[in-house]
Amino acid sequence: MGDIKKAREYLDKALNLQLKTYGEELLLTAGIYTNLGSTCNSTGDYNKAIAYFNKGLSIKLKLLKEHPSTAKSYTNLGVSYSYVGMHAKAIEYFDTALRMNLKILGEKHPEVGLLYNNLGIIYSRISNHKLAQEYLEKALKFKTKNLAYAYMNLSAIYLNSYKLKDALPLCEKALEMCIEKHGEQNMITAIAYTNAGCLHLELNNYRKAIEYSEKALKIKATLYGDRHPNIAHSYNNIGTVSYTHL
Repeated sequence: MGDIKKAREYLDKALNLQLKTYGEELLLTAGIYTNLGSTCNSTGDYNKAIAYFNKGLSIKLKLLKEHPSTAKSYTNLGVSYSYVGMHAKAIEYFDTALRMNLKILGEKHPEVGLLYNNLGIIYSRISNHKLAQEYLEKALKFKTKNLAYAYMNLSAIYLNSYKLKDALPLCEKALEMCIEKHGEQNMITAIAYTNAGCLHLELNNYRKAIEYSEKALKIKATLYGDRHPNIAHSYNNIGTVSYTHL
């Protein structure tokens, strides 16, 4: 990640100059609002991100109407709304972006796959497993970003449905992609190890379950120290398996 603070400083200057010289209703202004929204998302200031993305979207709706760039603004807003837990709003904006992209770009475009992925993840969060599975299975047919999350969520859905043989290759693929993208010392990788441990426990592969659980525990201890609540949860998982099955 680059220097977000410096990027924000220059974007603010660009916006002030643009508004003063040319006014608001120009695509360049919409682009600056979008970039400001992205920097706010990167720093966790999601409400400001939503405000900037909405300003950019308003301009694009006037000047472009239905356009891939307009659809991208809906996607950006969906992501921001998901970050603040407004899942219904996120689904609304992802659905709008999906309909627009299907109409303009066609069903095989990567942006469509990305939106299937986003919708699948959101439906997983609100425990609508039927729709989550439908969208995630569609997403995995595309070479889109963040597929690790699609594999992870879909394997969890299969696990909860006791489709263990279907869950295993997805879980292993998610773990492989997390390690490749984030490295070993990352909380996302720890979650992937934890999921793999839970799945192997259900498959009665107890030693494998402990192996993955211990790897998750080691990452969590490195990142958070040995007194974090997640650490106690991992110790409990390993202790339970060791006592009851080994």
